Amino acid sequence: QRVPFQADMVLGDRDWKPRKRDFSSRRPQRAQGIVNPNLSPDGERVIFRALNDLYLLRIGNPVPHQLTDDAYTEYNPKWSPDGEHILFSSDRAGTQDVYMLEVATGNVKRLTSLSSSEWAASLSPDGTKLSYIDDNRDIKLLRLETGQVDTLARVIGPRHRATGHQATWSPDSRYVAFAMLRELSRRFREGLNEILVV
Repeated sequence: QRVPFQADMVLGDRDWKPRKRDFSSRRPQRAQGIVNPNLSPDGERVIFRALNDLYLLRIGNPVPHQLTDDAYTEYNPKWSPDGEHILFSSDRAGTQDVYMLEVATGNVKRLTSLSSSEWAASLSPDGTKLSYIDDNRDIKLLRLETGQVDTLARVIGPRHRATGHQATWSPDSRYVAFAMLRELSRRFREGLNEILVV
């Protein structure tokens, strides 16, 4: 059904001058676009993403420590429940895969190498299972010991999809909760958020 709509607008003459940006300078510049902050289980450290790399900041110390320094994209950092590892997604092998970085040593281990992209990973409290989102925005479960992959939740239809945020595990590692968006239209990402527990 169409609803007739009409509005009168008055636009003023505003002198707009584009900002000058220096993109080629090698001198230090203030970082902008700091995203994906994640607080450590002990509440003393924060990991975040800036300039496509991961950083660790100890609360009370204003200088972050750079964890990754490469030409690849790293995102969705999340602490392991024990606070000793950081999960993240990266395209360093060609497609988005899930990796685990050991904080003490800086060693990185690739956890997924499937044909699809895997991202928004979350490790179960017992350390045996990994939930993630794939290319179809289905929620998957990887059993780390066997490599078996199960589908926890499939996109229910063209109007349901995972929101892209990491799932949350129950303390006993039996259940996982995640958000799905039930789209109401294709415009402006309108819809209803739903929390599913599997």
